[in-house]
Amino acid sequence: MLFKVLPATKIRLRRVKLPRRIAGRRRQYHKETTENILLSDGPVTHAVLYWTHLIFGHCHSVSLHRVIMLNSFSSEKEEALRVKIRDTMKANNPEDLRELLSKDKVKKLIQKTGGKVLTESLDAAILEDNLECMEELLKAGAYPDPADWCRPVFRAVAFGKGRFLKLLLDYGASPDSSEDRNLYFSANRAELGIFITLLLYGADPDYSGLDEDLQQDTYHHSVIGMCLDSNYEVPFMELLIQFGANMYLPDIQKILLHADNDAARYLSKERVHPRSLMSQCRIAIRRRLVQVGKLRLLDQLQIPTNLVRYLQYHNELDYPDKLPRYYELQSERYYRRFPGLIHDLMTNQ
Repeated sequence: MLFKVLPATKIRLRRVKLPRRIAGRRRQYHKETTENILLSDGPVTHAVLYWTHLIFGHCHSVSLHRVIMLNSFSSEKEEALRVKIRDTMKANNPEDLRELLSKDKVKKLIQKTGGKVLTESLDAAILEDNLECMEELLKAGAYPDPADWCRPVFRAVAFGKGRFLKLLLDYGASPDSSEDRNLYFSANRAELGIFITLLLYGADPDYSGLDEDLQQDTYHHSVIGMCLDSNYEVPFMELLIQFGANMYLPDIQKILLHADNDAARYLSKERVHPRSLMSQCRIAIRRRLVQVGKLRLLDQLQIPTNLVRYLQYHNELDYPDKLPRYYELQSERYYRRFPGLIHDLMTNQ
């Protein structure tokens, strides 16, 4: 890299006269910027952070060459670890991955990056269909619910990987996301098993996944509204109502005026009969546990076993993992990829 060959010149940053509102934050910014220079990756980031630091802050006798060389060395080690993890997962060797992640040098590097190196490999584990390797990554400190750089939960939903989704949720991932519409996506693909898993782990049955600006431009804002408007199967409606979805939202009222399908008729029937007291108590308890982040500890409540099983919907969710529409969608995608296949088959006949 260009920055590696710079001489080890001592650079003294001088004070810059700044507006009062900026100058008041100078000391705090100086500390944060110095840490970012040491921890950031890439030559572009180095240049941006250095010149920002030069303009907005000051420090005594910083060696630019030393800062960049230390960071470059750290980046090379991180990339080398990524490559080793990727190769190990491709070879489907969870034992080798466990041995690699147990080394002291690797542990220190993982701790320094906050588990980012491992978290970036979660998507690769899903693509490689390697559940055991994903579990090793999570045990070693991979964050199951990153905010920005990768989205393993959505990846598991999108690829229909129910076991991977359950593992991520077991390690603390959120079934709801500000960017992803997991319930929408699983219903759209007729992935009933994925849909049930998300609800069992606390997904909000009313959560649209849309911000306020998008909601203004979208006809249906709720999952029930989407299921009605898209003529989805009745089991989706049954599950949403069973897990406490609001049946009286404004978009639902509008769609019911013109919807004529089995799901609409089922919803109309359920709206007439209020939920039982037991059902409302279960919904309230589960919502409270979700709010405090303790839903996964449901089986540890000091209550009778029968009540625990009721709160977990035991023996109440006897549904197939995939509905017939899923296989129809798969066939359509396959024929779209190979447009000449139907013609060839018809010709051969």
